[in-house]
Amino acid sequence: EHQFIQKNYSIELSKVLPTIASILGGTLVSSFGSHFVQSAEFLCKFGGALVSPAAWMSSSLVTCLAPAGAVGNVSLEVSMSGGDFTSSGMRILFAGVHPWRAVPCQGPVLGGTRVTVEGISVSDAAEFGLLFGSTYVAAREVVGDKAVVLSPPGTEGLVHLVLSNAESFALYGQLAVLYEYQPHAHVYGIHPSCGSSGGGTTITLTGHSFLGSPGSIYPLRLGNATAVLGTTLISSSLIIATMPSHEAGNGKLTLEVSNNQGHDFSSSGVVYAYYANLQLTRVEPSFGSMEGGTEVTCLGSGFAKDDDLACIFGKSDPSKAVVLTSTIVVCTSPAR
Repeated sequence: EHQFIQKNYSIELSKVLPTIASILGGTLVSSFGSHFVQSAEFLCKFGGALVSPAAWMSSSLVTCLAPAGAVGNVSLEVSMSGGDFTSSGMRILFAGVHPWRAVPCQGPVLGGTRVTVEGISVSDAAEFGLLFGSTYVAAREVVGDKAVVLSPPGTEGLVHLVLSNAESFALYGQLAVLYEYQPHAHVYGIHPSCGSSGGGTTITLTGHSFLGSPGSIYPLRLGNATAVLGTTLISSSLIIATMPSHEAGNGKLTLEVSNNQGHDFSSSGVVYAYYANLQLTRVEPSFGSMEGGTEVTCLGSGFAKDDDLACIFGKSDPSKAVVLTSTIVVCTSPAR
């Protein structure tokens, strides 16, 4: 004779996913635990009063649809009998559903883009982050309805941005938006590499991965300036820019370009030199051999030691100038 002994185990709740639900209701919530016995009487209770039917999935999982609720963090417990609920201390956050956007929605594959998420309804940065594809990044700060996240490194192409939380990677709010990982732009060189502090010098920048349509305006940053200069994109490897004036007179500034409207810039370190407006007052001697080779001393002001400084004799090709001081330049006359 065999004796059957029935043991009664109380159900236990250990985890709920997601931990964020829409205030409009309808979020599918999975409750994980143990000793769930198949029953048609399972219930989920959100907070002190909101109760919704639950579906038994296995001995460790039941699911239910969250009802509509007010914004806030509430308890979540389950019942197998329709009466007695667990006392696990699990919590779920009811969050508002608002249109949201990410600015910028593109950045370099190196990562580090400061992405601002606008239109959220979360008060604590610890409860919020973004999924860049499958990579989760927690918010650095949350102020009002905005949060700031630094993009992780990625590969070229589009990924979905999903509002999420660290524990469950759960989507909440509006559906995902797209984010584009772009190649990192690089500047190889500029020509000419110097110009008058009065501005107006037209330069060309060569490099790679300049994105945009030919003829479009392309952002260029001079030094650490907050203002961005609009240039003309010729191709993915060529940009033309007209340099602005530089009130400080002589000075060297780095030139960097951006593929995402000035949010991130290249880090090429290419330098453009401004020099004070040149003035030529006298040359010695004032004549020389038609065979060329005469050393000519040019006196004036605003001369800077730069390889691009040259002397032009009439309509001849430029001759390299040697800068001795800011007031003295020496050139060698060409043959005529």
